[in-house]
Amino acid sequence: MSMSSLKKFTAAVIAVASIFSLTACGKTDDNKPATKITQITTTLSSIPIDPTTTTTLYIFKGTLPPNDEEMTWTETALPAQIVKIVKINSDFLKVRKGPGTNYDQVASLTKDMQVICVARTGNQWYKLDSGYYVSGEYLKDA
Repeated sequence: MSMSSLKKFTAAVIAVASIFSLTACGKTDDNKPATKITQITTTLSSIPIDPTTTTTLYIFKGTLPPNDEEMTWTETALPAQIVKIVKINSDFLKVRKGPGTNYDQVASLTKDMQVICVARTGNQWYKLDSGYYVSGEYLKDA
């Protein structure tokens, strides 16, 4: 193979590899849970924050189906919904089907995101208004 042919062959291989790389860039991770952040500006009368204050919250509202995990744990409903803030040092906090790391992850939350909690379990996990769970270790009061 001549030097000219080798250069042409190398250029063709690089071009094909570039096309595959660019095509792959637009793909999404099928294993990544679907989540979104919804901005809500409202008067919060059912959440124990000053009900006369209008507040902007960035609240987790997952596009998730109802939780189908069979409940084998005990949880206590909170007297009223409470807002908690995600406080983590990593990229995200996993939202799970049950109160423990052994349950499947269904979504993820980012630092400073606010969540609405409706119940607490004995092992300090909180049930969100979506029906899924996060560890109380990574939440603080709003």
